[in-house]
Amino acid sequence: ILSINLPGSEYASQIYCGSAENYDYARGREFLHLYCDEIRDYNQEAIKVFLGSQRGFGDRAYRRCFTTTPNGFDYIYEEYINKQRNDVDVIRSASQDNIFLPPSFFEELKNNYSEKFYQQEVLGQIINFTIGQCICSFDEKKHINDTELS
Repeated sequence: ILSINLPGSEYASQIYCGSAENYDYARGREFLHLYCDEIRDYNQEAIKVFLGSQRGFGDRAYRRCFTTTPNGFDYIYEEYINKQRNDVDVIRSASQDNIFLPPSFFEELKNNYSEKFYQQEVLGQIINFTIGQCICSFDEKKHINDTELS
């Protein structure tokens, strides 16, 4: 917990940093702003607890920002993207939009990732990994040679 006293204010602001694995620390607390990173790794209950702990004063809307890398058509897609909710703004961008990452970084990722995985992890596309092949990066021509079959 980090506490900050602003000059001229009788109130102190506190910043809480914690793990989504141990989200019970947020129960009963009152947060004005929320920032949650990589929510694809959170379970649904954790997100509900964090949202339920956000408070405000009067009609003022306080900031809530969640970031994530797509993870297929999961609960995040169903709840926040597919429903096209009025209270949610979805901003999508690819990793290449980050001007601080060199092109060589993306070249290395492209060489190491399967095409679908690259599209998801780097381009930010929502990819279905559960239709078609059992293993999406398996290529019979690359991964099986004739000597293994005899």
